[in-house]
Amino acid sequence: MERVVKQWYSHSQRQAGGSDRKVRERRTVGFTDRRSLMFLMAGFSKLLGNEQMVGLFALAGFGQWFRYLTGTLEGTPAAADV
Repeated sequence: MERVVKQWYSHSQRQAGGSDRKVRERRTVGFTDRRSLMFLMAGFSKLLGNEQMVGLFALAGFGQWFRYLTGTLEGTPAAADV
């Protein structure tokens, strides 16, 4: 009985074309897209002058040039990835 189940499972996987792999690829692509969008939003919030970001960099003692640099370094690779 066990041998029949193993044969059926391997046969069904061949017919499905390795569906488990496709599902994993879709999950990975979805995660990468969400991560890129998060970095893109964080970078743009720094570049557009969000009050919280301006206050955060002022409180930390860095100049506003560092906010622009950080926003550019976060946003550029994320925009290229999306």
